[in-house]
Amino acid sequence: MIDFEIFAMIENMGGAPSFSFAPYQDVNAIPSRGDGSAGPIEMKAGKSFSQGYASAGSLLLNEKPEPSPAGTLYKISIPGFYPKPSKAMLKLFAEMLGQRFIVLVTDNNGDTSIAGNPTEPLAFSYARSTKQVAGERAGYDFEFSGTLTQSCPFLAV
Repeated sequence: MIDFEIFAMIENMGGAPSFSFAPYQDVNAIPSRGDGSAGPIEMKAGKSFSQGYASAGSLLLNEKPEPSPAGTLYKISIPGFYPKPSKAMLKLFAEMLGQRFIVLVTDNNGDTSIAGNPTEPLAFSYARSTKQVAGERAGYDFEFSGTLTQSCPFLAV
């Protein structure tokens, strides 16, 4: 056992301003570096990550370790909110329901975490709501979620 790391950085900002995602089958490999980081991510020819959008303050990465008979499992949840329902977004979200993804989440400290991998991809779900009153924002609550056998590594730079 070792002591907790002591760091000099005074500011440690919460929140995640951006994410990107790719269908798991578009990723060849995510090489682990054995130090809590992985990468660079190896994509199949002609494939790349798509940029996502979530309203400010709505996106986050939750990772919760849970014991199991097979060892520790990591429950992953990446919720966000997309404003303004549209036909194009409804079509995209409906298409995403049947797929599995690898998601990159960048936090306000500039660190990017890799959620999911080619053998343990994340599912996508959404809920559309008009909300109840004019002052609330209509849109889509969405989430990428799944269970991993290892913690989400940081993307190596």
